[in-house]
Amino acid sequence: MENKISPFKADMLLLIVALLWGSSYVVSKNVIQTTEPVNLVFYRFLIASILSLCVYGKHLKGMSKNELMAGVFIGILLTFGIIFAIEGVKYTTVSKNSFIVSVNVVLVPFIYWAVSKRKPKLISVIAVVLMMIGLAFLTLDFSSKFYFNKGDIITLCCVVFYASHIVYSDIYCKKYNPLLINMIAMITVTIISFILILIKGSINFNVPINSLRDIIFLGVFPTFLCLNLQLFSQKYTTATHTAIILSLESVFATILAIIFLEEMLTLNMIIGCIIIFISVLTSEMGDKFLIWIKKKFDIKDIKIKPL
Repeated sequence: MENKISPFKADMLLLIVALLWGSSYVVSKNVIQTTEPVNLVFYRFLIASILSLCVYGKHLKGMSKNELMAGVFIGILLTFGIIFAIEGVKYTTVSKNSFIVSVNVVLVPFIYWAVSKRKPKLISVIAVVLMMIGLAFLTLDFSSKFYFNKGDIITLCCVVFYASHIVYSDIYCKKYNPLLINMIAMITVTIISFILILIKGSINFNVPINSLRDIIFLGVFPTFLCLNLQLFSQKYTTATHTAIILSLESVFATILAIIFLEEMLTLNMIIGCIIIFISVLTSEMGDKFLIWIKKKFDIKDIKIKPL
């Protein structure tokens, strides 16, 4: 994964990440019936940290203080983002949980703006708005009164952490070795989650046999593989673009919930998928469309600034 890749290939890798993350909602929903959320986070990242050290441990040689601090910081953001998300899905539906988590796509361009002082492109903002509309149709039930339950409020707490994780991952992976930064981040999550287990007093590491396979899957694929792919891909794309692609995890989560958890497929879900598809197309091809309009109608005041 050390060779430079095109933005298109980076997007395809992020699409794989979104698919695997979507699957993690369904798997986590089953595991947390018998395992505390913070314990699940510990198991996932312990497995991912061990794999990362085995595969990428050589990158620790010559590590700078700045790289160490960067990895620890995004590890802290990731820890609290994932703990709130997993705790939330315990009390709400997979679809609703995945929608609220995906709200981070709205925050990403503005957090990036605040941190980097670089204004987001108009086309990116349009794509983000379309994505949120599509996700609302996909995951929310408009036939009944919308309300927040305990799980929804807990899940909402993860949004800022996830959005900040995407933004700072984008910044740091362009400055430092993304494999090294991610390895430090995963070790950080493992340590913090273990400390939280000690604080909560839930030091019970007896994992039910029927959950062991799911925990190994979560540790290897949606954690070790996905986080490495995400940070590597972010080196060749933008933070807002990353957030839009990763928001497709909600689509995959809903599809898998319909297949494996027997959640209902509705017309609103189909409409939502169509709007989300338009959002992704807008993000991928919007700049070219605006340039075409500018040339076609000789418009001088359409400015396309890099994010």
